[in-house]
Amino acid sequence: MIRTPMVCFVLAGAATGSQIFHMDLQTVVSMADTVLLAEVVSVEEIPMIYGIEVCFGLRKLAEDSCVGIPDTVFSASYFMESPRSYHLEDGSEIWESPLVSGSGLEMTCGTGDTVTVLLGGLTAQSGTLLELLRMEPAGSFGEVQGLADDGNP
Repeated sequence: MIRTPMVCFVLAGAATGSQIFHMDLQTVVSMADTVLLAEVVSVEEIPMIYGIEVCFGLRKLAEDSCVGIPDTVFSASYFMESPRSYHLEDGSEIWESPLVSGSGLEMTCGTGDTVTVLLGGLTAQSGTLLELLRMEPAGSFGEVQGLADDGNP
C-alpha cells in the first residue's frame, strides 16, 4: 500500500483546523497501473488510528487495457490519512495535513454507483485485494483514459 506524504504547518497558538490536500489527477494517473469503469457492489469503512480504510467490492464494466482484472467482483482498498497534530516541548502545536491520491469521491460513493477507478500495485491474482488510488465520476472515464494514454509510449 502506498502511504502518502504529510504536509506540515506550524501554527502559533490554538489550531483552528486542518485540511487534506488532494493530488492532481495527472499525477495520480501517472501512478496508476490501470483505469477502469466499475460498479460499486459493496463498501466497508474501517476506522483506523490515523485515517480510514475503505474496502470496495467492484465489478468491472470497462478498462483501459487487459491487465488481468477479473470480470467477477473484485476487492480494492483505499486508505486516507487524517489530519493530526502534536505539541513541541515549547507548547507549539504542529498540524500535519496529508497529501492523498484520492479525489474525495472514495468517501462518498455507495453501492450501485458507477465510477472511474484508478488502480495501482496490481498483482492480478484472483481474490487479491488491489490498491485503489482514486475514483472519479463515471462520465470522466474517457478523459482519464486519454490522460493515461498520453503518458504511455
